[in-house]
Amino acid sequence: MSVSDPVKDSPFRNAGRAITLVSVGLLLALSAFTGCQPRAVTATVSYGPLGPVDLSPGRVKMLLADIPAFGPASSGNHNPDAWPLKIRFSPGGKFSTIVAWPEVIIIDGQPRGTSDNSRVLADSLRQELLVGRSFPEAVKTCDTVRLTANDEPGLGLSLDAGQRETIGSLIQELSLKDPDSGYGGAPYPGYALTLTWGGSPVRVEWTGREYVTLWSEGVYGALTWHDPEGKVWQACLSLLPPPSPDERQGLAKLFATTAEVRASGGDLGQPVACGAWKAPILVRLLQNGQASSDPVPSGEPVTVTFADTEHEWEVYLYEDGFLFEEQYYRLEDAERTFLTTMNAG
Repeated sequence: MSVSDPVKDSPFRNAGRAITLVSVGLLLALSAFTGCQPRAVTATVSYGPLGPVDLSPGRVKMLLADIPAFGPASSGNHNPDAWPLKIRFSPGGKFSTIVAWPEVIIIDGQPRGTSDNSRVLADSLRQELLVGRSFPEAVKTCDTVRLTANDEPGLGLSLDAGQRETIGSLIQELSLKDPDSGYGGAPYPGYALTLTWGGSPVRVEWTGREYVTLWSEGVYGALTWHDPEGKVWQACLSLLPPPSPDERQGLAKLFATTAEVRASGGDLGQPVACGAWKAPILVRLLQNGQASSDPVPSGEPVTVTFADTEHEWEVYLYEDGFLFEEQYYRLEDAERTFLTTMNAG
């Protein structure tokens, strides 16, 4: 003889079940009527120590549509020193983590894609990653920041918190440029910032007074910002001024050039000239020469004139060397390389 379950057979329980079903139906109908949808997947992107930065909903949608097209990769091998480009999705999404290296993409631990896929993925996220505060904040919070001058090896300064704040805030105002834009010569004294995170350094250098470039391993080999007023460079000049022109010796005197550089004579034919902005590039080229006791070659040299408002200096170019202030320097292919550099760009 079976014994009935008073709860199971209760009319109140059946009524409660009916109410529950009606309630669920009402909620679904209300959701459809109001347009409410399940919570959208969100994502952040970081690059090494930069970020994380929130991605826009449109970018997340594009990623979710494009990622399934990445085929399997034969290997997940990559440069261990490279910065990872890492995308993290909110819980409940189709993917959890995507890590892009120059050689391969790792999706939730599985090697996928090719180097071309990595490059395209990185380019699609470039603006969103860097238009925010990620890099300026990194300048302020990394382990160390050291300012040096490539043209003055003895010149260096470790930046304190206030100095980092100044540099980071100025960079924050700049706009990101195409990676191929702005490559030229850094103005004297060739400033560079070395930033260190956990013992891994990267360099920020000037590729022209108006262009500041971060060099790193990873899918973004070079990230360039445009500084049309040269504010960051001026800040470095204030923090770490170079020696006065009167203190410079030898070829370093030529860094004082403020007028266009002119060349004439020899087999040149018509005289040529280039802007003063190119003078540091030409001086660095000459500094590759080796002082020599060899006799000065015969024949008429090409005469190159560097000048500022008070001085004028002359360099005499020969095929494989040059003469400056009565000292001859050997430099292979000196005349051709110097004149080609003058005419380039």
